Order: sequence, then structure tokens, then C-alpha cells
Amino acid sequence: MFPVQGIAQVMSQVLFPAFSEIQQDNERFRRIYLRVCSSIALITFPLMTGAAILAEPLIKTVYGPRWVNAIPVLTILAPVGLVQSIVTTVGQIYTAKGRTDLMFKVGGTASVLFVIGFFVGLRRGILGIASSYAIFTALLALPLLYIPFRLIDLRLVDMWHALKGIAASTVLMAVVVATLRSAVTSYRQMPPVVDLLLFTAVGATVYGATVFLRRLPALIDLSQMVASLWPRLSRRVGQSA
Repeated sequence: MFPVQGIAQVMSQVLFPAFSEIQQDNERFRRIYLRVCSSIALITFPLMTGAAILAEPLIKTVYGPRWVNAIPVLTILAPVGLVQSIVTTVGQIYTAKGRTDLMFKVGGTASVLFVIGFFVGLRRGILGIASSYAIFTALLALPLLYIPFRLIDLRLVDMWHALKGIAASTVLMAVVVATLRSAVTSYRQMPPVVDLLLFTAVGATVYGATVFLRRLPALIDLSQMVASLWPRLSRRVGQSA
């Protein structure tokens, strides 16, 4: 999940100065924040969904056959990364609004609940821990969004409207890739690297075409954002490395 969180954190951090400048203008804050979240989701939603579907060839290609036990773990945690790519952006709301005290309380409570979840899943080993983490993430996602959203008068339904087009494109991509891969692999087994590259290309084509044909605003926002922020993004990625 590190790459997904890195994308979300880098993009949200470089935009923090813009949030700080409009911290008293909730209407503009909401509008810009939703555009940022949509741009992040445009990347992370298909990336994490694809990782879940292609977990087997991905693990075998990158790590080798000895790591096959990690396949179900990746399948479970990939959707968690999808959710967290959006949830992690709320830290910028707390900070821009000067409510790090509230962020500490909410984050501390969530951390305690996650630790409890780890202990609950511990009896079933790594799969149990991963499953508990996924379940607690799903249960806590809405509260973790709702609380900071109140600071800028943002409704959860507004977030859904901003992301629903991307979600629909991602679901379509997932259905096509899963169905086609099931049909092909049932007929003939392929080397993991071929499996991974082939269906990554299929997924990218389906998703890219869907997003383009639907003319999702996030596509334009992302291209403009990357163009304007590329120098700062490059410096931050270099520093992280």
C-alpha cells in the first residue's frame, strides 16, 4: 500500500499552501478538495483494483513462486489501499483549518481500534490480521471522512458524486479483466509475466477508453495538476527516495 499512500500524500502535501490560503472560504475549499480527491482516485482506484485481480501473476512475477502465500494477503489489502488513498487526504483539512488537536483525537482513537482489530485477527495468522484490518478500515472509513468534512461543510454524498464516475469506470475495467482472464486461463495457462502484462494492458485500455469517452473532469484536472506541480512533485519524490 506504500505506493498508493505515497501518491496521495505527495499530491495533497504540495497542495497544502493552496488550502491554507482559502481556509476561510469553505466553498472554494470544498471544490478544490474534491478535485484533488478525484485526481488521486483516477490513479489509485484502477491501480489497486488491478492489483487485487492480478495478485497471483503480480506476486509470482515480482517476487517468485516462493511468495505465493502473499497472494491472498495482497488481494485483501489492495482494496484497503484504495480506500486509504482518499482517507489520508483529510489530514490536509485538519491542518489547513488549524484543528490538529481534533486530528490527534480522531487518529488516536482509530489507531486503538485498529490495534484491537489486529489482536482479533491474530489467531488466524497473517490472513486474519489482513482481514481484520480490511474490515476495520471499511467500518471506520465513513467516520474518518465525516468528522473532518464537517470542518468545511462537505457532505459525504458530495464526495460520492465526485468519485462515482471513476468508480463506475473501475468496476467496468474489473469485470472485463476478470471475465476475460477467467476465460483465457481456463483454456490455457500462461507464464505469470505474460498473464500480468497482457491483462494489465487490457485493463489499462478499457479504463483509459472509458474515462476518455465519459470525459471525466478528473482527467483534465489531473493533467493540469501534474503539469503545474511537476517540479515540486519531482523534488518531493527525490527527497523521499
